[in-house]
Amino acid sequence: MRAQIDRIARPPLVGAWSESAGSSDDVTRPAQIEAALSFSGHLSVVVRSADATLVTQVRQVFGAGQLPPLSSVRDEPTSVYEIDSPKPGLLKYTVWLDGVDVFEAGTGREVLWYLEGSITQLLNRRLTEFTLFHAGAVVYRGRTVLLPGASGSGKSTAVATLAMSGGEFYSDEIAVIDSSGRLCPYPRLIGLKQGGAGAIRSFFPLEMASGSVFKEALAPVTYVRPPNVPDLSERDRPRVDSIVLPRRAPDEEARLERVSRATAISALAAQSLDLKVKHRRAMDTIVRIAKGAQCYALTVSDVRGVLRAIDAEFAAQAALRS
Repeated sequence: MRAQIDRIARPPLVGAWSESAGSSDDVTRPAQIEAALSFSGHLSVVVRSADATLVTQVRQVFGAGQLPPLSSVRDEPTSVYEIDSPKPGLLKYTVWLDGVDVFEAGTGREVLWYLEGSITQLLNRRLTEFTLFHAGAVVYRGRTVLLPGASGSGKSTAVATLAMSGGEFYSDEIAVIDSSGRLCPYPRLIGLKQGGAGAIRSFFPLEMASGSVFKEALAPVTYVRPPNVPDLSERDRPRVDSIVLPRRAPDEEARLERVSRATAISALAAQSLDLKVKHRRAMDTIVRIAKGAQCYALTVSDVRGVLRAIDAEFAAQAALRS
């Protein structure tokens, strides 16, 4: 289980410590590997660790994401994460951020979870012109779909289903919306938990075989390279016109049902990553999105059923507009 710990000063030596042959008081510092990440001028992040697998996974998960560029030039801050790997007698990872002890965990997967959240918080402080949501986003059949949802809601399964069925992939975890309610791409890897990965693999075996990057053994999550990633200028950003609230229910029939805008606003507020920080601006964006969108609840079960339900509704809406 992840645990936040007291913030204390970094000791002089860094890294996983091991006893040398000469003396029990001697320590050696193993070679550290570094992942340097740049987020489109908003933030630079350096992750260092002697755990080569962990650093490679960090580079893969974050390396694909490209945020909207800054509207004005300003200094790009750099944050440095150093990760001490487990050592004999102390089977845990310790994470240091800019020289301060901030987190400890028992597995590399927990460290990766922490880094995802921590880096998102750092970005959120810099992305003052945008509102961030814990949501997937995809353009499918001409509709710009925002899928806000907590972990385990079926959000990533639904996003992967639509993206692998020809949709344009914008986001799996973090949706970035500008002040006018338009969607900005943030195409990091799609993270599919065991149930979702199995469902997607059974329906899209070739896409999963060619796109899978790695699978975390201790907490089975398959990371997949997203297909159909757009490369848009500011003027091309699509406006969100469909809000879909996913609910994973593998034993139920997949269905897409209308919900009220009040329900959608409540869900967006619950999944906003910066409502407590940006207050009025974030709430104004939430209301603006909901007012301009059709709002639905999606029961996420089998992939075929999800596609059938969404295709039927979007086709009906297209017929009404024509």
